[in-house]
Amino acid sequence: MSAHRLGLLLLALVGVSLIAGCGNRREPDHLAFNMGDGLDMTKDGKLEVSFQIALPSGIGGGDGTWGGGGAAHETYELTSAKGINIYDAIQHAQKELSRELFPGHREVILIGQPLAEHGIAHLLDEFVRNPRSELRSKLLVVKDAEAKDVLAQKAIFEPFMSMGLRRQQDILRLRHVYFHDFMSDTLTEGLDPYVPAIGLTAASKPYYYGSAVFNKAMGLKTVGFLDANETAYANWITGKQAGYECSLPIGGGNGDNISVTFNSLRKSIRTRKAQDRIMVDLHLSGIGAIVENNSTLNPTRAPDRRTIEQAINRKTKREIETLIAKVQREYRADIFGFGEAYHRQHPLQWKKVSGKWNDRFPELRVAVQVELTCERNSGLVTSPIDVN
Repeated sequence: MSAHRLGLLLLALVGVSLIAGCGNRREPDHLAFNMGDGLDMTKDGKLEVSFQIALPSGIGGGDGTWGGGGAAHETYELTSAKGINIYDAIQHAQKELSRELFPGHREVILIGQPLAEHGIAHLLDEFVRNPRSELRSKLLVVKDAEAKDVLAQKAIFEPFMSMGLRRQQDILRLRHVYFHDFMSDTLTEGLDPYVPAIGLTAASKPYYYGSAVFNKAMGLKTVGFLDANETAYANWITGKQAGYECSLPIGGGNGDNISVTFNSLRKSIRTRKAQDRIMVDLHLSGIGAIVENNSTLNPTRAPDRRTIEQAINRKTKREIETLIAKVQREYRADIFGFGEAYHRQHPLQWKKVSGKWNDRFPELRVAVQVELTCERNSGLVTSPIDVN
């Protein structure tokens, strides 16, 4: 939703409330619209919740500025409060506000790394139990920083950082993890959740880092992080990746390299049991287009195109095998859904390992097959550019 549309919505809601009367304290002009939550753990181990509250006076300028008169106005207020749980923190924050906190338009829920590593299983109830809670809020973990530090930053193009984070994910073609998705993964046998992770640059600008891995057997603790490339592979394996970019050195010349963007990504997970050991056959495929070719290889020639595809497939297969081994040995959290696939494909055999999957997951043998192909022609240039 654009800032202009959001401003018009808020003004319309206020107008409706004026027509309907002001007897009900929950009418729109009595609400503080919460656009983003930040959950942190203080140094003394207490819960702190931050709320990014929209200011109607700073939104809605039809001329492209925040505010109706063309002058710049603050678009949000950030307020924080501590509590023994989410509801308690809300009540403490409410004491400082003249309007009632309303979470129905919440864009994001950010979790600071210290709290994520401590575990968040005990903090989920209020989000689900509150009938006005927005379960489509995007969930993100803030690496090496606190959630309130991100919400306090001003977005470059958007009125709220919470909105800017959502659009950043859209531009990068990243999957959104909504709160209800996180709950679904948490409650699914043979599957551990992972969510996008962001960090702050030296200039305090949010940037996409990758993802945070949660182990639900350990109380939904963040047990580690994946970088952006590892996250793309994980999303591919779980069927949640629309595209994939690959750049690598190739050819015999010094500095020769190539970049390919892949779409139509497909995945297949087949599980079986062999000699009392669970085996996973993972097949990944996709079709790509060459977007930059700084090598002597000519993709219009079949032998050169096969050389390119083989190099990309070897690199991708090696990196995916490394990723799976890392998650198995270091994080012991099945974010790939191998257990869920085994449960679905072998329901009777699953009963023998149900409740023990976190012990069985590191022992899985995963055979990876990658089949990426490049289109013969892509773009206006079909052969390498020779300036000699």
